[in-house]
Amino acid sequence: MWKNYDKWNGITATNKHIIEEYCNYRLKVLKKSESTIVNEEKTLRKLTKYFKNKELDKLTDKDLQKIFSDDKFVKKRSTADLHATNTILFYKWMFKLPKNERPKNMYWYEYQKRIDKEKNSNPNKKEEQFITREEYDSIIQNSSHPQNKATWELLYLSGARDGEILGMKNTDVKTLKNGWEIIVNHSK
Repeated sequence: MWKNYDKWNGITATNKHIIEEYCNYRLKVLKKSESTIVNEEKTLRKLTKYFKNKELDKLTDKDLQKIFSDDKFVKKRSTADLHATNTILFYKWMFKLPKNERPKNMYWYEYQKRIDKEKNSNPNKKEEQFITREEYDSIIQNSSHPQNKATWELLYLSGARDGEILGMKNTDVKTLKNGWEIIVNHSK
């Protein structure tokens, strides 16, 4: 079955040439990985097959909006961003646009991850995760061992994560004139 598969079936010679030229540029000039090029090429082939004989440089924002709203092209929301990124990069190359400029035919696209993030973000969510001063005082008063109190103090006052505190060593605490300095994560 796969022996007879022709990935260029249904794609015009002009579009095939443009896609190959773009992929060669990305591979040889920009030194992108082959797996990246395969994904980019797959997106472009899907675009050209969707619009049959229409040349890639003639696709308008309306055309691209149509394909990005089609469940056959974008099966998952996460792949929509991948296809959009590949499409934007291609049109930047095709129209020789600067790095920070988006192609006119893709101005309308909003990344799904950003939309999902905004939808699920709650400005008070971080504040809801903090304990109140009364809760903190209660924890300290009900901790029987001085080591537990010190751990709770360190968590509350430093904002460190529990795993960061568990990984600390004596050398991570330095005495200063007006207090102490702690190093909770050596990579930051």
